[in-house]
Amino acid sequence: MRSALAVQPVSHRSVAASRLLHSVQSRLSELVKLPHVYTLLGSGTIANDAVAAQLTGRGVIIDTGEFGRRLIDHATRAGLEFDVIPLSSGRRLDLKRIGQHAPDWMWTVHCETSTGKLVDLDHLRQYARTYRTKIAIDAISAVGTKVTDYSFAHLVTFVSGKALRNAPGLAFVAMRERAVPNPLIPRYLDLAGYDPIAFTQSVPLIQAMDVALSELTEAEIATHQSKLDVFVRELLRRGVPVELGDDQAPGIFSLTLPENLSSIELGHQLAFHGYQVQYESTYLRHANCLQVSTMGWTTERDLHQVAAYIGTWLQKKTATRESDGIRHGNLGGPNDESFDRGVLN
Repeated sequence: MRSALAVQPVSHRSVAASRLLHSVQSRLSELVKLPHVYTLLGSGTIANDAVAAQLTGRGVIIDTGEFGRRLIDHATRAGLEFDVIPLSSGRRLDLKRIGQHAPDWMWTVHCETSTGKLVDLDHLRQYARTYRTKIAIDAISAVGTKVTDYSFAHLVTFVSGKALRNAPGLAFVAMRERAVPNPLIPRYLDLAGYDPIAFTQSVPLIQAMDVALSELTEAEIATHQSKLDVFVRELLRRGVPVELGDDQAPGIFSLTLPENLSSIELGHQLAFHGYQVQYESTYLRHANCLQVSTMGWTTERDLHQVAAYIGTWLQKKTATRESDGIRHGNLGGPNDESFDRGVLN
């Protein structure tokens, strides 16, 4: 994938570029089980803006947390009319309450990135069988972490990074029906123009996506759950309390620390050892939360070592003079910094 990014780029208007993108989009279509895939240059934000431009009438947005509220912001900026329904207990959608609104469309995330929790799509499939509501799903943190059939949905967004293991920069909108031209929306959001390339596109990113997809087997997708299992087992072995529900996503694990401990400090220590975890986003800072992901080029060994460090760090931070089994006083031993640096050794 890195080699593909480093090659001399070809023109995005060339026949070769169009053929390559057609091939990539065809495999992405097979992955999400939707026939039409459109590729934009940008992040998941632009993909969700494109979805908002496709919605008409009055809809419902599911408030799942930070990223559910971002969908609300997308819809508000697009001038859409909608009602907001919070996610009920667990991951279940309140289908009865949704049905009372008789929405023309419904928009939700599949995996709420800020918590690592999944929305129950089985309930959404049942709803889609009964009603003609247009279903839109932000699957940016879900696609590639588990095999999922999105064929019941009308619009699904995801990106080239995260679990697809390419560099970030490509945003995808998968649709059940072919996009219809709409001269009343911004040109960049008019998906009908992407056949397959509408504007300047990064051919190296497309080439790298081609390589990444060739390595994305169902066996590889299944490793997200096995890596998470290794991580959780090691946390439990080290006495870290973990609560897992059936809504736990295989790609993201959130660890909220007690008020007397700092997720930022723990994140800094892990970064020192070369482990890039998420802790610096504003919403994570406010929640005193640290997130570990199984996405990208991670291994079971990586997840085991991160869990070992977290367990040791928590034990050190919560140890008392009576419980830690350490002789106290000026022993001329290592300071806190050198102790932390040696944990994984």
